[in-house]
Amino acid sequence: MADVQGLSAAHIIVLATELCFKTDFQDFQVLQHQRPDVLAAELCCRILLTFVSGNEDPEQYVPLLKQLRGLIVEDGSSKNIDVSSVEELNEAEARSRIQQMRLVRLKSFDSEGFATQDVVSRFVIQQAYRIDTETGDLPAILHLVEPFVDGVEPLRRWLISSLLPLLRLDYEYYSEGGSGLSLVAIHDLAGTEGLNLLLQRARTEEGRQHIGRDLRGIVGPWMYGDRSSKRRKLSPSFRRASIAGQESSLAPERSGWQDVNEWILETSLGDYDLAAEAICKWDGPRDVDLGGYESAPQESTDADTVLSIHYGQAALATVYATDHTSSQANRNSWRILERVADIAGVHLPRHSDIEGLPNESEQPESIITIPRSELATDNLLEPHHALTRPSTASLKFLRAILTSIRILEELRCQQRLSCRDATFLALYATEQVQRRELHRALQNLARMASAETDWQLTRNKILWLSRWGSVAPSLSEEENHRALFWRVSRENVETELFGALLTAKQYQTAISLYLADTDSTPLPLFLVEKIVEHETLNAYDNASNGNRSRGGLKRASEILKAFSPHFAPSSPVNRIEHLLAATHSLSFYQLTLQHGVPFQPVSIRVHHDPISLISKVLEQNSKAYTKLDDLLSIGRGFVAAGLPISSIEEDEPSIPTSEDNMESKMLESDHRITYDAIISALSSNDFDTAYSYILTRLSPSPQPSSSTSGPADDTSWRAAYAAGRHRLPPSASPSAKIDILSKRMELLSLALMLVPDPSSLPSMLSTWQACEKELNDLRAREAAEEKAWDDRGDNISSVPGGFGMEDRDADIAETQRERERRRAAEVGKRFDEHEAPMGLFDVARGAARAIGKSAFPLRAPAGAQGVRVNDSPTSYGDPSRSSDEYGRGAGGSGDEGQHNRIRKRDMVSNMVTGGLVSGLGWVLGAQPVDKDAAGHGRRESAGD
Repeated sequence: MADVQGLSAAHIIVLATELCFKTDFQDFQVLQHQRPDVLAAELCCRILLTFVSGNEDPEQYVPLLKQLRGLIVEDGSSKNIDVSSVEELNEAEARSRIQQMRLVRLKSFDSEGFATQDVVSRFVIQQAYRIDTETGDLPAILHLVEPFVDGVEPLRRWLISSLLPLLRLDYEYYSEGGSGLSLVAIHDLAGTEGLNLLLQRARTEEGRQHIGRDLRGIVGPWMYGDRSSKRRKLSPSFRRASIAGQESSLAPERSGWQDVNEWILETSLGDYDLAAEAICKWDGPRDVDLGGYESAPQESTDADTVLSIHYGQAALATVYATDHTSSQANRNSWRILERVADIAGVHLPRHSDIEGLPNESEQPESIITIPRSELATDNLLEPHHALTRPSTASLKFLRAILTSIRILEELRCQQRLSCRDATFLALYATEQVQRRELHRALQNLARMASAETDWQLTRNKILWLSRWGSVAPSLSEEENHRALFWRVSRENVETELFGALLTAKQYQTAISLYLADTDSTPLPLFLVEKIVEHETLNAYDNASNGNRSRGGLKRASEILKAFSPHFAPSSPVNRIEHLLAATHSLSFYQLTLQHGVPFQPVSIRVHHDPISLISKVLEQNSKAYTKLDDLLSIGRGFVAAGLPISSIEEDEPSIPTSEDNMESKMLESDHRITYDAIISALSSNDFDTAYSYILTRLSPSPQPSSSTSGPADDTSWRAAYAAGRHRLPPSASPSAKIDILSKRMELLSLALMLVPDPSSLPSMLSTWQACEKELNDLRAREAAEEKAWDDRGDNISSVPGGFGMEDRDADIAETQRERERRRAAEVGKRFDEHEAPMGLFDVARGAARAIGKSAFPLRAPAGAQGVRVNDSPTSYGDPSRSSDEYGRGAGGSGDEGQHNRIRKRDMVSNMVTGGLVSGLGWVLGAQPVDKDAAGHGRRESAGD
């Protein structure tokens, strides 16, 4: 066996390739030791690259590499190597075989900072990529690289930034499944997309709790090259100047860590919980785990300080960027605030002296004047952002915002606010928007409050929300002050609080706060009264039915019961009691409005003429007219509540209601309702009830003259006339018809005396004449029937078992009949001579003149008393007088006035048949008519 020292260089190279091909790395190592002049480090590495596959265990040739690096020196001079395979080759053949080998060249990794002469490190990197490509055996790559990292900074940086993250991702942290990344892929990762791939497992349910570990152990090493003087090339678009050289001056140059900040901000938009978990469990760029290959610096440099500030800014930006409003999101915001305060070294006092709430009544100009565009997500990471750059002012402002959100959450407001929304509300909202949000919050609280709610504490919290701890009653926009409801005045805040107390039915609390001490009350008395009126009417309008024992009317009644003793009896609040009573009474009747809409209390308030609703009640309830007293009380309640009683009154200007004016309106209401009840009774053929209402309820009297004050009675004569025209059904008995006709003629006579317009007289007189004719016919028929019955009774022979009259009795009966015939003939002769029938025109003339001279003139003299209902005085005297007493002549005296009782219809009958045409002739322009001594009328001739 020949000595290797005697072999040529070509033979040594061929021998080395054969040993490498046979994986005899020990002989290869000995051969290299014996002939280092031929087998230089680069040639050995090229031979290894050419003939060693990625499946070979690196531990077999690592000793050779260590020998090439000079890390170990092994004495192999005494060991013989088998050179028989190359002894027979001549020099030419050896050189020819070398040329056919085509050895693989070493690549240059200038981007990693390797020196050209560091061939072993270049081989290690190149072989590592081959192993990863062929087998993906990362532990084998670690065994290949790890022995050579000491003293070779670029190789250690490559190990930390490329191999270590992949090892932890696929083997140490998540061994159950691979990441699918290779060394080439992780080397080419850049920006937030690369971070999304590295942290994709942290987004799973089981990996969320380890987000801090992944940032520390995966992202931290991946970003390791960014801390060295020669930064790892992430991407051509992201190359910037060195942090160490630039960021110490707080210049806005971008570092690789800014990609991490952007990833945190981007993640918070969709998964705020994950972003908050990352911030709370990771301390930022200084918090990295390099696997022991390099320790983090103990002292903070200016660059580290800048990176920490940017990281804290990204953390605050997540709070302002998120739209999440859950309780968990609010807790995460508080955690982030405390975390950033610790990172920035800012001490925030936990509480103030009042109710545990901080005093943030003043903010710097930079926060007050910050433009709205600065709250856009893209601008939150700007270096000098007033809200997100960690400072005492920005952290205190955020604490005030989060405290406001927490208070609203404690008040159980349904409409929760995110930090972003609350910031917009505090800095940019108008007074109307802020007051609307305050009203919504308090009303939600009032509806959901329980009996244990401390309203005094709630009031203090609401006042804090409007001032953030300021004790000033009001602040102007020019002052350095912002708060959630700072534009709402103190008086309006107290108004909303008082309204919320009423909504929550905390009446005694409201009285103790706003009415107990009128000298120091937060609100003036007139405003408290106005709020009580508004809330009472609001409860009334929202009621679904008119029963005051439940629903909205019950709440309105409770408010009045609690607050009415504190206001004057004539105040608008106490007038609402009349409306509630009237509505409650009206609820017992069936009432449906047009289009089938059921009655609701608000229909009364919005109706232009509420009295007309009672007309609908009478139309839809057949027997409602029998409850006239109840209907009258409803109408009076409407008037007492200040509602309009006619469409004309609604258009008139509002005039303070005096006592006389109120009485006049009630009288008008009573007349209208009574008239409607009379019409309803007549439509039900209940004439007796209608007749009774006219004489006892309306108490009609002649109209006052135009010179007197008071409303004109336009109802009584219409009611009397309507009842006078009513006809009984044909099936009524003759006696009932006679009784009704007598009453009808009496009512028509009353209508003749009350009618204000003479144009209605002809129709009234015509109706009256028809009634008289029908009455006379019925009476004549009744007399004939009675006479026939008497005659039949006089004929004893017609009676079964009877006996005929004696002669004396027959003579007496015949004499009596003869006297009656003579008397009838004499009356007929007198009628022919003096009482010939007159036409309707003559009857009207005589009636008009007779009425003008009678005790019931068409127009009462000046100074006559007006009409009053029921117990009110009238021109007839005492209202307790019966209807027969109203028919007496007012001018009678002596025995004649005391004993002769004349009915109204008899007066009209006498006027018509007694020749009273002369009176109407004066009215209509005809010649006057006088009466003769016998009381009969005669027309004056030219000769008289």
